[in-house]
Amino acid sequence: MFRTLYRRLLVVILAFGIAMTAVFATVLFVSHEAYHSEADQIANRRLARHYANARLLISDEPLTADNFHKGIRKLAELNPDVDLYLVDADGLLIASSVPTVQWVRTRVDVAPIDAFLGNTVPLPILGDNPRFIDSKEIFSAAPVTILDCPARYLYVILRRNRINDTVLKLRRTYTINESLGLLVSCSVLAILATLVLVRSITRRLSTLKAEMERFHAATIPDGTGSTMPTNSKGDEIERLADLFENLSSHVQSQMESLRDTDNMRRNMVANISHDLRTPLTTLQAHLDTLALKDIDLSPDERDLYLATAINQSRRLTRLVNQLLELAKLDAGQVALQREPFQLAELLQDIAQELSLSCSAKDILLRAEYSSTLPRVVGDIGLIERAIDNLVENSIRHTPAGGKVTLRATAQSPDRVRVDVEDSGTGILPDEQANIFDRFYRGDPSRSSDSAHAGLGLAIVKSILDLHGVTIAVYSRPGIGTRFSFELPIHAPDPGLF
Repeated sequence: MFRTLYRRLLVVILAFGIAMTAVFATVLFVSHEAYHSEADQIANRRLARHYANARLLISDEPLTADNFHKGIRKLAELNPDVDLYLVDADGLLIASSVPTVQWVRTRVDVAPIDAFLGNTVPLPILGDNPRFIDSKEIFSAAPVTILDCPARYLYVILRRNRINDTVLKLRRTYTINESLGLLVSCSVLAILATLVLVRSITRRLSTLKAEMERFHAATIPDGTGSTMPTNSKGDEIERLADLFENLSSHVQSQMESLRDTDNMRRNMVANISHDLRTPLTTLQAHLDTLALKDIDLSPDERDLYLATAINQSRRLTRLVNQLLELAKLDAGQVALQREPFQLAELLQDIAQELSLSCSAKDILLRAEYSSTLPRVVGDIGLIERAIDNLVENSIRHTPAGGKVTLRATAQSPDRVRVDVEDSGTGILPDEQANIFDRFYRGDPSRSSDSAHAGLGLAIVKSILDLHGVTIAVYSRPGIGTRFSFELPIHAPDPGLF
């Protein structure tokens, strides 16, 4: 609900505004109460002194408690909204306009009275109300001196709770209206200012996030392993952090890939230069020899030089064709022509085609397959090229007297496995991860032919990758190697029958 930074900031600021409004309303209410209390106490500050100067307290003789009560009641009749008390120096109540049965305490604190009389504390000053145990009220006080009486203060409680209801309602209505008007005005201004401020802060972040998401989508295409963190929880800053982390990982990966590609390019250029220079040098030397008129060569020598030149030309042609084929595969310029075909017939044709070269090296080449082998689906030309390269690679690494086997077996109701197995020199475990790299030759001492360019297995892998097929290698040094991959079985369309 609050995923965007705009909403989060808005909620936080509004919550803070509501809290401050509540505090402000409380302070305003308390200040209004304090204001009215102070105003009432100031207005009645000299009330007790006026009563004391009127000498009505001692109008009746003798000075007994009953006569004091009568005199105080006469004063109270002048203003029924006050309670009058005679208090001694220790705060003990001597007489009151309030019946003694309504007293809940017989002593009041004289410290507020002394503060009131001494003008040492700013108003309002609250004193004890003898009619209530915990009540504090504004009051007026004056010192009194009565012969043969311990009274020291005339203590007048201003009973604000008895103020006319109309006055209280007016005061309360005024306070509420004033507070509400002020709060509503401030709240509206605060909300508008908040909306403008928060939007101005988050608008640029939202724009930056959108630009980063577009850049992420354009920079990291689908299928690269990087995920678009648009559904991640969090606000714009957290999403920007996710995008930056994702882009940073991708850039780091791309940098490593570029370094590997650059190293491969350097090695490829060096290998191509070497592989082209060697046959070209040999070809040029033999052709130069044949072109010299002052050299007397026998027919056999001339035939030997010519055969060597032809072999080197064929070697160059084969290398150039492999480079062009690999370049087309890498550039995606080879379009698959998927069709069902008989894998058994293809293996038999390959075995017959390469049987002469195997016989020349005293290597047994045979194809093993079942007569009921189902048809498979793929580009028959590219699959033939891949199997040719695998067989040629096995022949090259198999010594005389060895064996190379082409095998096709149904692995499951929908897959056929193709194996090319030899009894050659094998591949060391450390080299197995690199044999499909371009121009990788492994240990030349284990190869019976060092004239190959190391492109055959790279072409095989590119062809099978184009088919979405994985190739596996199993090898034991000195025993032999087996290459395996699987092709899908052709499923006939039921509608054709």
